Amino acid sequence: GSVEIGRADMSFFVKVTLSPKYKDARRTFHRHEVCSDQACKAQIALIPVPGDGEIQCEEGTENCYLYTDQPGRYEMVAALEWQQRGKAKERDLDLWVRNWDCGVDAEVRYRCGNGHKTETATKPTCTRADFRDEPVRKSEVRACGMWLAKTTDGKDSGVTSFDGQHQPLIEYDSGGEPIPIDNQFHKWVSFTSRIMKSMDRRLDAKSPYDGRKEQPFSLWNSETKPYENYATPRAEQVPALKPLQGGDDRWIALQVDARRDDPPETTTMMNVPAGRYQIAVNKYSKDVGKLNKVDDLRVTIAIGNSEFRCRYDRCKRDHDVWNVANIVIGDPEKNTGKGKKWKHRVQIFDKKQSMVALREATLPTKMFDGKNPARTPRRGNFIYQYFPVAIRNYVKPPSDDILDDSCHGICEPVSDFHRRVLPRDLLDSEEGGSSETQTYHFQEGMVNMDMIRIWADGWHGKVWELSLQVASKTLYRWEVEWQSHKKRLRVVIPCTTKRCKEELWEADAWPFAPDEPNDKPLRIEFQRHDRRRLAVYINGEKVDELGHIFPGAISISQVVLTNLKKPEVELLKDKTPSSETKCTKECHPTECGLDEDGAVCWKYHDGRMQKFSGSRAKGCFVKHVETMHRWCWDEQVASPGLVCCTGKRQKPQSRRLQDWNATAEE
Repeated sequence: GSVEIGRADMSFFVKVTLSPKYKDARRTFHRHEVCSDQACKAQIALIPVPGDGEIQCEEGTENCYLYTDQPGRYEMVAALEWQQRGKAKERDLDLWVRNWDCGVDAEVRYRCGNGHKTETATKPTCTRADFRDEPVRKSEVRACGMWLAKTTDGKDSGVTSFDGQHQPLIEYDSGGEPIPIDNQFHKWVSFTSRIMKSMDRRLDAKSPYDGRKEQPFSLWNSETKPYENYATPRAEQVPALKPLQGGDDRWIALQVDARRDDPPETTTMMNVPAGRYQIAVNKYSKDVGKLNKVDDLRVTIAIGNSEFRCRYDRCKRDHDVWNVANIVIGDPEKNTGKGKKWKHRVQIFDKKQSMVALREATLPTKMFDGKNPARTPRRGNFIYQYFPVAIRNYVKPPSDDILDDSCHGICEPVSDFHRRVLPRDLLDSEEGGSSETQTYHFQEGMVNMDMIRIWADGWHGKVWELSLQVASKTLYRWEVEWQSHKKRLRVVIPCTTKRCKEELWEADAWPFAPDEPNDKPLRIEFQRHDRRRLAVYINGEKVDELGHIFPGAISISQVVLTNLKKPEVELLKDKTPSSETKCTKECHPTECGLDEDGAVCWKYHDGRMQKFSGSRAKGCFVKHVETMHRWCWDEQVASPGLVCCTGKRQKPQSRRLQDWNATAEE
């Protein structure tokens, strides 16, 4: 549709309805963000309505669950969208989605944890380049296998094809064999690796390398290729991840790879097993600038009946990659209450310290085409190559330091009932002069790029207030009133310093739908951009930028709220603590499984990573305990998804898996 927009500073609210198969989309746009001169254009992502699944949060707890009729049967969708303003050429951004549990399994078996050197070093310890070997590829595709997709145009740029049962179609060669992608190591679903399946299987060892290659410019020969003569690993069914009903219809697929001016780009995760799922965005095209140059960049995540919107924050460190969020889905549990029979705990993490860090060694890659060759380092006395990273040609891949320093955004639920899905570090309040007033103090001052975030379920009565203060002196204050007779909001900003003048906002400056909003959840953010400027966001939309309230480098020390319903306040520091922890205590075998008999410790022994089970599961320091599929690793650095061992004997939990299987069969 189209609309004429008069004033240059106008904001406008848009609602799009397509069909019952898609969720309605509601967005607020600012004219200066989507228009250049008279040319205006905006894209809006429409998310398909998932089949089964609804999220509910337990009253009085931090636990939120995805409820389904069958265990492990649900759908998740991630959609990437951005705006093309005027003549800007923001042509190609890519959405990356990864099953982290599958990815870290490959990292464990090929010794590619943090700090291990890849083939770019003289003496590599991470042997990821073995995935260039054809027998390794054929072995590894049996577990968490990634496949070439059949597309509408037969190229990477097309739309993935699906059959009548809504299963993604894998491309077949002339001999009738399905075609796996060349590199089975990274486990990212992207435009070069569109389909992942068999996520409920794991290999019990590293696949032996025998030196056979498909590339004609390989430098191997019969004297230098390092044959590994041990047995091909078994592809084991993981009991804790096994589908309980139906066939192998668990998959992740990139459905649309948006290029030029046709976002959104979408990826679907169908009936995926319990575990952690990473979502990231990469700027691929060279004509887009860095991500800070992209207008209205956001990712929408749909889980069951719930929707979460992730916004990229402008920040001082402008890079090509955005680490969007981690979704953690728990094991199926029997629901003892009313409603659907099964529940799965669900969490979304969007803070740097709670997400798996992106690393150069595990970034998605593309096929080796000779245009952007990987480096040619040595392993022993011979030379070989890994795959080029899935970025544009002739561009150096981002280092770990750059990836770690890149910006993060914020994810928020569309419905306030699902706010607890995103863990927050909330400040405690103290009562003010009345029961309707709460005061929140900041232990640390607010410095450049720090953000104050405020949530509320709405407000009491007709008027509510917000004040930013320093040592009880008010620097900035709102008086917000709903005028029912005029059907509008009136926001008065009284003058609190000699540098300001009183302001008055009307309804068109407030990013709400035009219905009565006093019971509507709201989120307010103040982000400091330098010594004297403060950006103001309401429900994710920028509404003001203050440059007059800070006399010098004074920092806000407290927030006072009046008449807001169930307010919550959080201070987000720009410089976050490290997500990694040094581990010094060796794991007890009972920490490495649901009981000692099922314990697994992956340890470097006799020149390769090996799996030690049962009472022999010793010599490890970190453990994976997010799902019932538990194991330990001889790495000594814990990060999101992995925790340090305590060294203490744990109570057996194997009964939990037995009860789950027995209940499912009932």
